[in-house]
Amino acid sequence: MRTPNDSSNNVPGLGLIEQSSHSSNFRESTTLSIPPVDNRVLFISPAHPELPQVFDTLLVNNLLPIHVEHLTDVTPANGDFVHVFVDVSLPGALQWLEQLGDREDEVFPIGLIQPGAREGSALAAGATGTLRLPLEPADVLLCINRSRHRLERNRRNKELADRERQRIATASVEGVLATVCNELRNPLAAALANVEYLRDLGKDDTLQSSAEDAHVIVDDTFDALQRVRGIVESLATLVKNDHFEAKRVVFWQVTQSVLDDLGRSAAPVTLSGDPTVRGWADEDLLRQVLSTLVRRALNSAEAGGSTPLVKLHVYATDAEARISVRDNGPSLPADLLKSLLESSDDALRQSSSEMLLAVTHHAVVRMGGALDYAQRHSPGSVFRIRLPLVRNTD
Repeated sequence: MRTPNDSSNNVPGLGLIEQSSHSSNFRESTTLSIPPVDNRVLFISPAHPELPQVFDTLLVNNLLPIHVEHLTDVTPANGDFVHVFVDVSLPGALQWLEQLGDREDEVFPIGLIQPGAREGSALAAGATGTLRLPLEPADVLLCINRSRHRLERNRRNKELADRERQRIATASVEGVLATVCNELRNPLAAALANVEYLRDLGKDDTLQSSAEDAHVIVDDTFDALQRVRGIVESLATLVKNDHFEAKRVVFWQVTQSVLDDLGRSAAPVTLSGDPTVRGWADEDLLRQVLSTLVRRALNSAEAGGSTPLVKLHVYATDAEARISVRDNGPSLPADLLKSLLESSDDALRQSSSEMLLAVTHHAVVRMGGALDYAQRHSPGSVFRIRLPLVRNTD
């Protein structure tokens, strides 16, 4: 890999890339202020004769072109480039573009196609646009400026989404914490009362207790502490203290990973929908949210005396990426669900399973989405995870 000013003779593609002569007729300078990482432009192509003129134009516009002739000279995940031009006639170029799309959030690859070639394969592989060879310097510069605008728009949207998530999270966190504290209070009180009784039993000779009674007390204490541990472990994942950045997430892959983790327990669960749907989310948090809803659906059906039947559906609307979780367990009363999702006082009296719905809702809200509930006409419930959709232009 080398730049136009590199004097080494051991790098592929050096022959046509020399010191800029500023001979280009296209001298319009960019008016955008960009970070240093955004002014590096990578070209992966054979040494086409028009490249010196293209590089001359980029240098005039405060851009740093870097040229390699082989795909093996650069990795798709290096994170050093925002603007990438790839000759799709190179062996493995389409696969390289697909890998780039899987690993990078802020990169805009342009496919370079031969005269008369179709552009569909390059776009399908992940190119954000195409240019037909031979290259015109003005066209290259226009593509870079277009990518800059898209990059700035994506960054602004992320900043706005992060601020909105933080605002909503701050408004609801007190209610969630109140729910959690009350849910932990009862088993802790029971455990402490049992321990205190056993301690007094050892100090006061007048107190009598059989071995059977002591065994019951220990078992009751153990169950209470197990309940506390289960709640804490679930909340530790659902309520993340660190600030996360929304990323492009393939919802089908997340859903499938939840089923894989369930193992044999996933037998009553079916998955359908669109495997290509992508949304803005935190992948680990989304996985835990979905896992909580699926486990609750399975437990709800069993508690209601039914054979569990859970249907997961991945789909998209005009603006949202969604996952619905349908079950055949007892439906939740509307007033109870409202109190759970709003973390009101009524929610404090619910079981830990239902209490986790409040925290699950809070987790989805933190990601900039919403958790909806619908009661079916037949026994069962439908929860819908709704998050911002990743569009083809994002």
